[in-house]
Amino acid sequence: MMPFWLYRSEQWKMYQTSSFLELLRQSEWIPNTSGGFSRPRAVFVRSPRNLLLLDDDVEYTDLEGNEIFLKDLGVRVEPEIEEVLTHLKSYKEKNPLPDGNKITKTAAIYRFFDQKVNAKGLDENARHTQLQQLMEDFHSHALLYLPREDRAWWRPREVFWEDMAGTFDVLRGYVKHHSRPVYGDGLESFLASLGVAREASIGDCLDVLELLKAKGDVEHSHRFLNRLYSLIDNLVNQNGSAAVDWNRPVFLSEGDQWLPPSGLYYCDVEEYRRLFGATVELLWLPFHWDNVACMLREGHFRRLGDYVSIAKRFATLNEVEGDRVKQLIALLGYAKQYLKRKKFALYQDLDREGVFGRINTLKVYDTPQVVLDYALSVDGSEAAAVRGLEREAYYSLDESRLYKSSRVSLLSTAVASEVAKLFGGGEDEAFSVLDSLFGAADDEEELHRKLSYFGVQQASEREEEFPHEVRMVAEAGPEEGDTKQKDSSRQERPNRQKPRLPEEPETEHKRSDLIDPDELIFNAGEEHTPYIKSEGTKEIAPRPISLRREQKGEGRERKQTTLKKRAGRADAESVALEMVSRYEEDIEGRQVEDRHSQLGIGYDIYSSGGDDDERFIEVKHFRGDAGTWVLTPHQWKKAEQELDRYYVFIVSRLQAESTPIIEIIQNPVKYLTPDPPSEKKFSDWKNGIAIVITSQKV
Repeated sequence: MMPFWLYRSEQWKMYQTSSFLELLRQSEWIPNTSGGFSRPRAVFVRSPRNLLLLDDDVEYTDLEGNEIFLKDLGVRVEPEIEEVLTHLKSYKEKNPLPDGNKITKTAAIYRFFDQKVNAKGLDENARHTQLQQLMEDFHSHALLYLPREDRAWWRPREVFWEDMAGTFDVLRGYVKHHSRPVYGDGLESFLASLGVAREASIGDCLDVLELLKAKGDVEHSHRFLNRLYSLIDNLVNQNGSAAVDWNRPVFLSEGDQWLPPSGLYYCDVEEYRRLFGATVELLWLPFHWDNVACMLREGHFRRLGDYVSIAKRFATLNEVEGDRVKQLIALLGYAKQYLKRKKFALYQDLDREGVFGRINTLKVYDTPQVVLDYALSVDGSEAAAVRGLEREAYYSLDESRLYKSSRVSLLSTAVASEVAKLFGGGEDEAFSVLDSLFGAADDEEELHRKLSYFGVQQASEREEEFPHEVRMVAEAGPEEGDTKQKDSSRQERPNRQKPRLPEEPETEHKRSDLIDPDELIFNAGEEHTPYIKSEGTKEIAPRPISLRREQKGEGRERKQTTLKKRAGRADAESVALEMVSRYEEDIEGRQVEDRHSQLGIGYDIYSSGGDDDERFIEVKHFRGDAGTWVLTPHQWKKAEQELDRYYVFIVSRLQAESTPIIEIIQNPVKYLTPDPPSEKKFSDWKNGIAIVITSQKV
């Protein structure tokens, strides 16, 4: 007796077999494609599908006949799951990075698995067992193929259906490439059953952090952390993180240690990094902490400011009132307006937090000396302290007070840096606006120009805010009510006019108290040897340098440059920028691009000498003799990035009837020491001068 499969009724039935049929099944009489003969059970029907599933790992026959008859003989019409799985493992080992695209082959194999696992009539327990075996083999042997040049074989848990290369780059695999799946949608369900997620979860992000940690390359890790942290923050914001194991040591500190959130602090005040960065492990962040506030909150990272206490020491304290404070409040209002127009999502977040209510409650105090004592407490005891630190200004968020030294102006960079903290997560954006507006606060024309640049309206032009309450119309008869409502609207509507931008003055109307660059040429130059003060003074005499004589004012038309049009060179800054640009073009023969209106880039002028010869120039100007100047945080950061390619041009004596001088410092980070360092203010900078250029009238 032998069992036979009845394909029409899809069931096995026992039939009496003949000795001849048994002889056929056991004898080597089936011609194979190798030129010999095989037993029926030892050969497969040569079909395109079987060739994809098994390749050349088995013997094939070209014997043609009824499929039912061939199966009765024992000829293999299709393989079993185990046989295809064994072949796939072998194929992967032989072809770790296959030549060409093998999607046709692997798609056929995965469809075969899908059909077998989900075959009609298959017992649920058997289906679960088969699928579990496939999952284990796919994960242990990395059997999921993707046609990638860098890596071909993946574990399903390392692959997403959606293309997330913008976050994970080559660290993960993606079924979709440029929005098109490399495997048809018919396989999405099967691949998902193996462990392929549609998109990344927080746990997937932590797994990638684990991978970066294992690689041990900190610089390589920095390339990914901003994208990974941003994705984690978005996922927390959307879905929460109830099932996430945050206590994994996969977060990189500024000290290059991989630690869990419980062992890390994030720096919410930049000054605290300088004071206590060596005492605690700070989370390495490539951007402001507020960009990942959800991640920091859910992960229970420690906020450094919560562990720092500040004690203030003042000799005398006088409250500042009057027009100057009103002017400061107005400028803070412009910064708020800028955030509303240009950073609306951030503005909404800050508004919900009540940040802008701090503006009108701000009080200002003046004192001869602002002295602060800082103490850091860890686990209930004082871990570090910095006492007697003198500051030019200090903003106390808890008190809504600004304390400033009598030695600095209320509208100085030091004050702008402090009051920007009033804006919470908008501190960086607010500082850029305030620092620029403070410098123009006493020049109405310049202030109007800068406000226009920032897209902000002055108080007299500002559009009416929405009313703070909804007023209901009193009940009345239809006609009477309509009439009253129309009359009320007609009376209450303000007479608004569209704000107009200030008209630019004609170029011939130049301010008489400043020099005119068109009346000057550069007549002499000296090369100096800069030195680092801590290494001692270098007694090297300046060396004269020759200057090109093809300058405007000596018979040559100045070539067209990329300098932006300035309003008749109405201020000292514009005159200084013009002088520096002419020096770079006329004397150095370089291509110049004026970028001083671009926010947050850290320099004023870009100068190119071709190829990789670049200069990033920050211009400081003085109407009289040169004095103290400041590099903003953006400028100092750019100087640290560019080093020898970063220049400071100090242009002095810009008042009418004077002859300007340009003093050039290359690489201020190397040669200069700020006083105090936290403010990047430079009063003693002559040791960094590399070149001095003088001018004369023509």
